[in-house]
Amino acid sequence: MLSPVGVAIGKGEILLLKPDLRKKMLLSKYSGKVVLLMGFTLIEIMITVLIIAILAAIMTPQFTRYVEKGRGEEGKLMLKSIRAAEKIYKSDNSTYTNNMNNLRPHIGRPNSDSNRSFDYTIPSASSTAFTARATRTQGTNQNEYITIDDTGVLNPNGTDTWNP
Repeated sequence: MLSPVGVAIGKGEILLLKPDLRKKMLLSKYSGKVVLLMGFTLIEIMITVLIIAILAAIMTPQFTRYVEKGRGEEGKLMLKSIRAAEKIYKSDNSTYTNNMNNLRPHIGRPNSDSNRSFDYTIPSASSTAFTARATRTQGTNQNEYITIDDTGVLNPNGTDTWNP
């Protein structure tokens, strides 16, 4: 039970108030009744907004990093698919190809997807080796690339500009 600290009277009503509620009571001009004001002060709202802004500032770079890492995995996965398609092509033709259209039966058309994050190319191919490259098309790492060679090694020369 509340201890009666303050008493407010309005048209036959008696309210027992706690000390912190006494500050928030107001006699209504229109109804003549005591109205209890409940809500947040401006400083409370400003502190809440500030905390949310700080959390957003901390989380946005983390989120961007995770998204970029995921896109890097997409590029690596397609490069591994290109490598597998090159192996099949070589078993049929005794040489590797630098034409992505020759690999279409095995990997489709990876450069035709409008939502892709990379452009895929095969800069060098011979009868004994090839190198495939995934170049970032957009975002913070635009124009950076990952390569794979015929042995399945990512970044075989150590010169790739993308390292997700």
